[in-house]
Amino acid sequence: MPIYPLRGWLAARKISQRQMAEVLHKDVSSVNRKLNGKSDWTSSEISKLHKAYGVPVTLFIDED
Repeated sequence: MPIYPLRGWLAARKISQRQMAEVLHKDVSSVNRKLNGKSDWTSSEISKLHKAYGVPVTLFIDED
């Protein structure tokens, strides 16, 4: 499932996929797949994004 609230949160703060990729030590295409719901986020990746940018971990939870 795509994480649209996360996309909006990142866009509002002008955090790019490239910046996220650098923090996660991944390539941009990997981050893009995760943002599009084609690959799952790991707990380590969520933690790194929370520490680097203050991303609320609740944005990664699927409430459906």
